[in-house]
Amino acid sequence: MRPNFPCPVSHPVQRVVTDYVEFTGRTDAVESVNYRPPVTGYLVKMPFKEGSEVKAGDLLFEVDPRPYQAQLDQAKSQVTLNEAELALAKSTLVRYQELDKTTPGAVSKQALTSTGRRSSRRARLDAQRKSLEV
Repeated sequence: MRPNFPCPVSHPVQRVVTDYVEFTGRTDAVESVNYRPPVTGYLVKMPFKEGSEVKAGDLLFEVDPRPYQAQLDQAKSQVTLNEAELALAKSTLVRYQELDKTTPGAVSKQALTSTGRRSSRRARLDAQRKSLEV
């Protein structure tokens, strides 16, 4: 014989159940870039906020231009100096040639045929001009 104990009974409830699971993790951007600048120097401006979206052509950083301006000014001065040295070498050669015509033997043959000095000055001038193009 079975004892007669009260037994609780639940009736099923019908409703929409949303399944979800919690995970820990991290997300990454779909597209990102690591940029290493071709120059070094102190940053003057950084006109964007880190993590913000940027477009092609947007200004990211501005480096202090003073050291680079000083190098450019120095290179321009070297070009001017080499131009003056080349002009002096040319005028000296012309003067020596005229002097040799009026007074033969007053100028050494080495001074008259010294094209190496003019060539080296021309080469230095060309090298300085090329350094300005970079």
